Amino acid sequence: MACKLGHADYILTLNSAERNHYEEKLELIDGFDWYSEARVEWEQNVEMLPAICERKASDVNSANGLGVCKSSRPPRITTKYKNTSDTTNQELEDFFNEISVCEGKTAILSAVPPYSDEYILKPLHPAYPIPLTDLHDETGKSLKFNRILDLCEKREIRVTAQQATNVEQATRDQADNRLWHKYRAG
Repeated sequence: MACKLGHADYILTLNSAERNHYEEKLELIDGFDWYSEARVEWEQNVEMLPAICERKASDVNSANGLGVCKSSRPPRITTKYKNTSDTTNQELEDFFNEISVCEGKTAILSAVPPYSDEYILKPLHPAYPIPLTDLHDETGKSLKFNRILDLCEKREIRVTAQQATNVEQATRDQADNRLWHKYRAG
């Protein structure tokens, strides 16, 4: 019943490295090739199935998997992958440092302090006013409404005519301009 090479049509589908790997696995289980077990034999003699499954289960454990017993399809050669350790904080920091010096901005850095600071738009030049979003104050969340109104009345925003013109020109192409949201939608 056992055959060293297995079904010829299956063996022909393997490249040389896969074929060598398959033959090495066969040697681990005394050359017993599950491809040589005809499915017809399993279907015609149901009593034979538990013994085949039992042997196959022990062979799978010893050879690191030539297939799965529950399947009526021929087993596949499986590959065991190396276990990898979790990424350390130092490895992440080194990675972020490396990509931070690359040309262009990497999106992942927009969520990683301290690199995220570079993704917050600042006024490009004194010719632009401060964006309204820069007036946000986290401490206001815990204040009562009347206190917030008092603080708002004390805030003063001055925009010169030249600054207004600069913002209008810089944000004219709404769809193509990142500053539009900062100054107009703010």
